[in-house]
Amino acid sequence: QNRGIEMPQYKSLGEANAATDAVGEMPDTPVPSIASGVMDFAADARTFQIDWAVYKQSHFLNDAEYEIISRFVQQRSEEAKAAFIGENGIGLFNVFISLLSKVSKVGTLQYLLTVISDLFEMNNVAGRALFHECGKTMKEPSWHYFLKILTCKEDDYVVHQANNILVQLASDGIEPLDQRSLIVYFMWLCPQIKSSERDASLLALKSLTRLLRYAPYRRPFYEQGETINALSYVLTLKYDVHIQAQYLAANCAWIATFDPPVAGRLGFDGSNLTKLMVELLEGTRKPKVVRMSLAYFCNLVTVPETDAEKHRNCTALVGLNMLNILRTVMASTLDQEAQSDAETLKSTLERTYEDMSSFDEYANEVTSGRLRWSPVHNSEKFWRENADRLNDQGFQLLKILIQLLDPSSQDAEVLAVAAHDLGQYVKNCTTRGKSNIERLRGKERIMALLGHENKEVQYQALIAIQKIMTQNWSALSGLTVGGK
Repeated sequence: QNRGIEMPQYKSLGEANAATDAVGEMPDTPVPSIASGVMDFAADARTFQIDWAVYKQSHFLNDAEYEIISRFVQQRSEEAKAAFIGENGIGLFNVFISLLSKVSKVGTLQYLLTVISDLFEMNNVAGRALFHECGKTMKEPSWHYFLKILTCKEDDYVVHQANNILVQLASDGIEPLDQRSLIVYFMWLCPQIKSSERDASLLALKSLTRLLRYAPYRRPFYEQGETINALSYVLTLKYDVHIQAQYLAANCAWIATFDPPVAGRLGFDGSNLTKLMVELLEGTRKPKVVRMSLAYFCNLVTVPETDAEKHRNCTALVGLNMLNILRTVMASTLDQEAQSDAETLKSTLERTYEDMSSFDEYANEVTSGRLRWSPVHNSEKFWRENADRLNDQGFQLLKILIQLLDPSSQDAEVLAVAAHDLGQYVKNCTTRGKSNIERLRGKERIMALLGHENKEVQYQALIAIQKIMTQNWSALSGLTVGGK
């Protein structure tokens, strides 16, 4: 039975990471710690007195299983438990798996998961090894029972303790989650990351940082789609309130970029993650968040497989005003690692900026979605020379401009500039500019802005509609951009 995700199997996390390209090799950094919160219930769960005889009478345990677990719970010290497991480990862990697959009572599940977690704390390597050994003799991998708990149980402590154990079993490369199970896991994880319950979100993000340290999970994580949206959601929260969650989300994004194809696509995939990471760097003052953000951007410009992908990411970051943001960040006190990343990023982006044409700058500004009244928008020469280029690559830039005309947008300047640029496009395009706008439903979006609360947006929308509706440009010769 193939339990992998169509990638090589590894015996350890270190081996998995070592197998990636050197440029994408991840440093050995610890999993970030968080306040326990919901997991504090473990102290109560350890005190539960379970009547195992009832489970034997109900045929949940046979005689041998009843004897093993009864003897185990009599061991009080860590030394006694370790000695017991040394002699009876496989039998005891088989009992754990058997009970997890049968028991529905919440209190018993809380107790069992706490015991397993404690054993992992005592000796993580041995605990995982025993579960993996049990998995060899069963029809399902050892993590299967914990994944099932995630999808069918509702108790917060039960699901997050099960998740904690599952991630440890599934991230060492011995029994990887298969493709289908990985999708199921991410479907459970994403709502947890976006949960309004702070503990749930932090625990989910912490588990994701551990899971992604197993290199073969990084691309499926990215390609699942909703996972990137979940991280993006966390990055939109208030910076001074959700510091730890945003640090963990940035940590996950950084780890994902050690996969070269992922790093090559994140700047231009439409997910907004990179744009939100830029805004996070600009808005936060927490050193650890700044450091993690800079590390993410460094990966974007160094890890992709091809020079073309690296250049594309560089131009995207220039369009997101990263150079100006970097100057502000570097004026503050940075630790050695962050300073090194900032200097690398700055020098790389400065070389890119020097090579960019005015149209390259414009294209990156449009792609970034952060339109501002820079000189290029008001240049008649620019539009005469470049309007037709908005039709390139299947009208990519034209489509983005139209998408930016979102009436629900909170950025009035973006709406005004986008409406203005579409008017200039229609005026100067030599290949059916008016028809292209109407076919892509741009005219409808512009008209929807005529009633916008912002006067500048109204004005630019009106001028754009006039340009679309008339072919007699001399009638507009007395109008200038920004004139009233």
